[in-house]
Amino acid sequence: MSMLEQWDLLGNSLRAWIASAVIATALFIILIEARRIIIRRLDRLCCIPGDHHIAPITLRVVRATSRVIILLLSLYVASLGLVLPVAVNEWLGRFALFVLLVQVALWGNALILAWLEDYEAQHIERNAAGVTTMHAVSVVLRLAFLTLVVLVALDNLPGIEITTLLASLGIGGIAVALAVQNVLSDLFASLSIALDKPVVIGDFISLGDVRGTVQHVGLKTTRIRSLTGEQLVIGNADLLRCTIHNYKRMDERRI
Repeated sequence: MSMLEQWDLLGNSLRAWIASAVIATALFIILIEARRIIIRRLDRLCCIPGDHHIAPITLRVVRATSRVIILLLSLYVASLGLVLPVAVNEWLGRFALFVLLVQVALWGNALILAWLEDYEAQHIERNAAGVTTMHAVSVVLRLAFLTLVVLVALDNLPGIEITTLLASLGIGGIAVALAVQNVLSDLFASLSIALDKPVVIGDFISLGDVRGTVQHVGLKTTRIRSLTGEQLVIGNADLLRCTIHNYKRMDERRI
């Protein structure tokens, strides 16, 4: 009997471990190369003149594919050829599902961001108010999607009771809310800006000594490009506390 058959680890011969390593390496190389080819072809498609929407969004999603996750999933697929204890197989299966869900979260986040960029590019000139609203909607969608994926992923990990975890989060959430009340204040202020639209992207506004054009309304802050060129960042809650002079919405201007 050769050394490849005599050597044993977890009930598998050295030959089996080498074969598993070869399969994992080959699968990883194939998937990485496929990712590279798809990205290159989508890049070329985006450079072709025309009204492209699907290609840039797909490109953003494909680029969100993590090499680390590809490696971990390749190792899991290769491990299926080994004879491992039932408990180990169950743990590996749950871990692989967790890793896959993390990748789904990355894809979903990239998809929402790419869709937002495409929407902004098409509508910023005609409907700045709609773009501002979509910024807030995208934040809510991303938070909801990521929360759902994290809960599903944690529910599949051994030893974690999702019901108990949610109950603990409910109790601890009160303390967290008190600790980050300024952040939550800015968060709700961003939703108020999106719904009430006191300012939208592209508006020229004045806040006390600050004057400039609104460039971005984010989750916590609003960014304004001043007349002198620098970017000013103000908290959303602070923005709503100020008296806003919106010059872009003037019906008449006295000369």
